[in-house]
Amino acid sequence: MSGTVPAHAVSRCGAAAARRPAAFTCRASPLDKIRDALLGGGRTAEAEPADLEDEEDLGEMASLDGMDTPAGTEDAALLVGFMHDEVEHFRAVLDDMGADMVAVIPASPSMMGGTLQSALEAGPVAYQQPALGQRRAVVLSGMYTSEVLEVISGYKDAGLPPTVFAAAVPKNFESQLSDVVESCWKDQMVAQQRAALGKLGESIEEA
Repeated sequence: MSGTVPAHAVSRCGAAAARRPAAFTCRASPLDKIRDALLGGGRTAEAEPADLEDEEDLGEMASLDGMDTPAGTEDAALLVGFMHDEVEHFRAVLDDMGADMVAVIPASPSMMGGTLQSALEAGPVAYQQPALGQRRAVVLSGMYTSEVLEVISGYKDAGLPPTVFAAAVPKNFESQLSDVVESCWKDQMVAQQRAALGKLGESIEEA
């Protein structure tokens, strides 16, 4: 939304919920099994293998792999490559979720050459149309895993354009924003290829 969320971060969901309006609470997600398999945490050994259908969605979450603790102190969503109406639609989605405390920052072309940290700390900025061909990405900051998954779910339910998600974490905070976005898309491509190979293998076995 790269970065990894340890199992203990998920267990702190209650603490996270305590500092948020009631509407933005932790809830079960259909992607929990995939997340647990990625985390390498206490529940990994017990987790059932994710089915191939879910694995196709994994590409959009590949950047969560490696995340430890949320970077930054403020809840923020950095939107890269989005049109103005899409930014406003996303803002409305957060409002409907009761997550209006999350700062929505549309990335300007000039931000792409700076660090992820500088983009996230830019605060409210006037919208600037992204460069032609700029691929979309959503970078979430200051959120726990459960909250990230809730935002992803709300995004998909709203019918917003396909994108990749990354989580701002200490190890990517100083990375160039354009590199973070490129890494996310590479992660997604690898995940999609893995899912396609899995389906091919399954088809061969059934033949």
